[in-house]
Amino acid sequence: MQDDCMAVALGLPQLKILWQKEMEDHFEITVIYCRGEATSSRHGKVTTKEHDRKQQCKQDRSLRDKGVFLRLIKRWFRCPFCGKVFTELDEVFGSRKRSSHRFREYLGQEALHQTVIRTAQKEKVGEGLVRRCLTEEIGRRLEAKEWKRHRPS
Repeated sequence: MQDDCMAVALGLPQLKILWQKEMEDHFEITVIYCRGEATSSRHGKVTTKEHDRKQQCKQDRSLRDKGVFLRLIKRWFRCPFCGKVFTELDEVFGSRKRSSHRFREYLGQEALHQTVIRTAQKEKVGEGLVRRCLTEEIGRRLEAKEWKRHRPS
């Protein structure tokens, strides 16, 4: 890391920062999950036997009006019971997602107060993503309201 760099707290304790760089309009941060083992979803066996690594680009909430792009080093493990290859759990982003849970929640909350198009333009994402996030946010709010209404006294 260069001497003139400033470290920024990511606020995701599950991830370890391996490298970071501040560009003119965004941050690029390479991360990996802190845990060194994974549990096979098929057999529930824990293993540290890594099979492969691949980088995936994910988006997170903006920081200081700059986009944050995380390069997640996704690890594949081999099940000690059956030998099949599986990927580690991805609790920060979710399975097959290209953005963090907190970024998607933020998009949904923003879209409650301004148009979908405006939110998408401001955050430089597609309108479809913002619509899905808005739908999820409304679902969460309705679920919370329903739970409060039917909560036992």
